[in-house]
Amino acid sequence: MSQGSLYFENFPVGVAYETGTRTLSLEEIAAFAREWAPQPFHLDQEAAEASIYGGIVASGFQTLPIGFNLCYDEWLWAEASMGSPGLSDLKWQVPVRPGDTLRVQVAVLESVPSASWPDRGG
Repeated sequence: MSQGSLYFENFPVGVAYETGTRTLSLEEIAAFAREWAPQPFHLDQEAAEASIYGGIVASGFQTLPIGFNLCYDEWLWAEASMGSPGLSDLKWQVPVRPGDTLRVQVAVLESVPSASWPDRGG
């Protein structure tokens, strides 16, 4: 269901894209947490229920590679990607729970050419 590779010119202000979906299981949340984020609200049901989340939640850091892969799978970035200059505004506003289905929605609010490579985004 790929849209094909997207390049800088495919991101004018106002355009929107949406990826396919991925459902996150309790087992995936626990496996990631054991290796990368061993906090009780990711691993222990009782501790998670007593936490501010009221149950098991995924690490926000786990959602980043899932979102990246959803975009990568949809838009074949292998052909067009030149790396990223980084993220400037990242917020986890809603906890991700076992059984939640994730997707990425992109809305281009600004499109700035690179100062040194104007055919590319900056």
